[in-house]
Amino acid sequence: ASLEVQGNTASVVSPEPLALSGAGAAGTAGALEMLNGGTGINTISGAILLQSHIDVSVDNGQLVLNGVISGLYGITKVTDSSTLSLYTAVNTFLGDVEVQGGVLDTNVAGSLGSMLGHVTVDDGTTLNVAGTIVGKNLTLTGQGSSPLVATYYLPRGALIATGTTNWSGAITIGGGNVNEPGFSSTAVAISSSATLTITGIVSGDADLLKVGSATVVFSNTVTLSGAANSILVGAGVIIYEATHQLVA
Repeated sequence: ASLEVQGNTASVVSPEPLALSGAGAAGTAGALEMLNGGTGINTISGAILLQSHIDVSVDNGQLVLNGVISGLYGITKVTDSSTLSLYTAVNTFLGDVEVQGGVLDTNVAGSLGSMLGHVTVDDGTTLNVAGTIVGKNLTLTGQGSSPLVATYYLPRGALIATGTTNWSGAITIGGGNVNEPGFSSTAVAISSSATLTITGIVSGDADLLKVGSATVVFSNTVTLSGAANSILVGAGVIIYEATHQLVA
């Protein structure tokens, strides 16, 4: 079964609690879907219980989930063009999170659920984060969800710190396509509009491109084995703390 919402202006769906499971009914794109044709911001403020891993689709506009999301399972954000926002609530679900399309936007430390679950950002998608994310392991791929940013002629970024952020879990750089001179097709872009501090180990078989105006701080070992074996600063600042070793 699927719950479908649609609106051309800001609207709030009833705050009644929801129980969701699976990939949705036949002919739909998810157990929870914001339909194409609605360009507004739709908000679901009630608590959500995950009875199995679910697909959430945002065909157009923005879908905001404000209630606590709980359960033993996780969430996959599907479809390419729009944004799913996990706002306000400290979620307690235990499963994995995957961004298969568009943008997953979070603004509090617990938005991504328990530290037991893994987060995967696929090629061509973006995860926005803010706050302190403790022990959450992350796999990043590619340049992010949009074409090159005209201001800098640089990618948007697969990971973007939209507020001061500390990420303490391990980050695996999984490759993907970054159209930047000097980089192979296996590179990942990280952006920041506020300081992003990464205290977990960073490793992978790709190169890393820093974009965005603010600072990324690496305070643990970085091991890269991409074609360039390097971190390129396309914009902003990188700080690499001297007590740790950069391995190429």
